Amino acid sequence: MLVKFLDTMRHLEKLRKSFIIGKMQPRFLFPREGVKRFIHIWWGGMQHNGDLMILLAYLLTQNPEWRDVKITILSMASTEEMRNSTETYLNKLILEIRIDAVIRVIMEEKGKTFQEIVHRESAEAEVVIFGLATPAVGKEEEYAKRLEQLTGDFPTVFFVKNSSLFMGQLLLRKSILLGGSEPDIGQS
Repeated sequence: MLVKFLDTMRHLEKLRKSFIIGKMQPRFLFPREGVKRFIHIWWGGMQHNGDLMILLAYLLTQNPEWRDVKITILSMASTEEMRNSTETYLNKLILEIRIDAVIRVIMEEKGKTFQEIVHRESAEAEVVIFGLATPAVGKEEEYAKRLEQLTGDFPTVFFVKNSSLFMGQLLLRKSILLGGSEPDIGQS
């Protein structure tokens, strides 16, 4: 089913239609006594999905059941320069758009895959949000397997694809756009 949807995704992109693919475990949708809840957004930057991912997380926190949930924006960097650039950009962004979120940029680790790091860092998250890239023609099945492995045992996962006319600019005001462009930091 996911493979067919990934193939259909190309057509939706051409029509400039954004979409979200979700996997949810209903028992985790409502607060549980004594359990602190977190939303983790895995930011990459290359696919221009980050703004829609942040907007989705923010809208979720406007629901009374999710009001006290903390948003964390996570990203991975391969160099200190990339780490600093990403932190600066994301801190400036959340300040500008006035969304309460914590920024964490994690250095890549030798011998650890992205999936291993994501599963370790987001193990306690109630919702994990990833950007979605368009797989190469004929690679949909391989990409679907990667997505399924990435979801692991997370209670709720959303994959976000921003294909709108304003992709990558939904949250940005002129002041940020004039101050510089989004750093090249991965696949979100």
